[in-house]
Amino acid sequence: MSKTACIPVIAAALCVLGFGSTGAVAQDGGSGLPEWLQKELDREVKRRGKSRSVELFDGMLSSTVKAKEKIESVAYDWGEGFLVNFGSKNTPAECYAYDGDSNSATLLSNIAEVGIQNVLEANGASLKSRTIQSVIVDHVGAQPIMALEWFLIIEKAEGEQLAAQTKAAVAVIDKTSVACIHTEMGYSKSFLQMFVEFVENASTSTDDISPYYQELYLVQLNDQAVGFAKMDYVRDEEGDSRIVSVESSAFAADRSTLSTSDGYSYEWSTPQGGLINAYSANVENGELTMQLDLSRDENDIWGVKGNIQGKEYATELPDVSTIESGLRQIQTVRDVIGDAERTEGDLIAWIPDADPAALTRVTFNQDEDNMSGTLSLGPLVMKTKIAGDGTISEMASDLGGMTMTMTRVWSEGEVPPIE
Repeated sequence: MSKTACIPVIAAALCVLGFGSTGAVAQDGGSGLPEWLQKELDREVKRRGKSRSVELFDGMLSSTVKAKEKIESVAYDWGEGFLVNFGSKNTPAECYAYDGDSNSATLLSNIAEVGIQNVLEANGASLKSRTIQSVIVDHVGAQPIMALEWFLIIEKAEGEQLAAQTKAAVAVIDKTSVACIHTEMGYSKSFLQMFVEFVENASTSTDDISPYYQELYLVQLNDQAVGFAKMDYVRDEEGDSRIVSVESSAFAADRSTLSTSDGYSYEWSTPQGGLINAYSANVENGELTMQLDLSRDENDIWGVKGNIQGKEYATELPDVSTIESGLRQIQTVRDVIGDAERTEGDLIAWIPDADPAALTRVTFNQDEDNMSGTLSLGPLVMKTKIAGDGTISEMASDLGGMTMTMTRVWSEGEVPPIE
């Protein structure tokens, strides 16, 4: 089996937003509208109906959700689709499930575009303008959720202009992704409530080896949640660990522009924390911007191959025998906070979002309270809080006058110490 990084948690801070990026989140896109229109946008429904079950991918994913009608799924080449009548006046929610943890932010943007096209086709209209009403990033236990609302002005062929709305929500549930859209005006809370209920009640069945440790972070830009980072640690029969990191962010660059970013990376680590090989990929606004493999050749020379911004990329890293993994990152912090004689620890890592052609020295400096400190890698400095098990529970960094914070909101299992 091929064991193909960036360091989990640390690299996620760079991957989620793209190092140095900033943005403002649009709020209250419907404010200042005529009273009758605002009333339409504000309407909700008291959820009624039976708790309906739905099974997808031959039972690999199943859930129950309150709906007025029985839920039937339809299989397609790319996944499965189903409708949920959660009680809105005319239009049910249209949902899709995908086998795989899709790029959540890209999926959110794309599925919202499907909703917009549905609105235009249903009205025989063209799009005049769009405004972001809200972008939501949250979680239900271990499952990250992203949601988006567009307020639309559309124009029919005869020149009549109409107001419309599209809502979208996306969740990663184990190794599957679920996306729903709703195109009827209003019902924003009711739609999201239905979606959260589906995620809360979801269960999965898989033959994959269960992770021995998992953690989920939400990412905030100032006080606005804009993304998430989730890490899974799985051990193989030889004792090596595969550490998978999935990151996504979505925020309003301006009132009519959604900025999305997705990152996926994994690394294989020896039980002692040495890197075996690694892979990293980033997607910005739906376009693949980086895809790189790190491995060592028969002469023990580390090399990077792949593409950056659509161009082939290949380089050799400086002469070094050992690159350290995310397991060693955790142990380095544990060693510092567990030794009264130490206040600092460092390691050498490959963090492609910082510099794909070089190795990065990562340094942890302990604060006087023992359970906090500073992580430094290149120009990025992060204030950290340390949990009782020596893992990082929170990181915060100043990005050009804006504060990015990563806060762990869920975890399960444990990372054993390296002897």
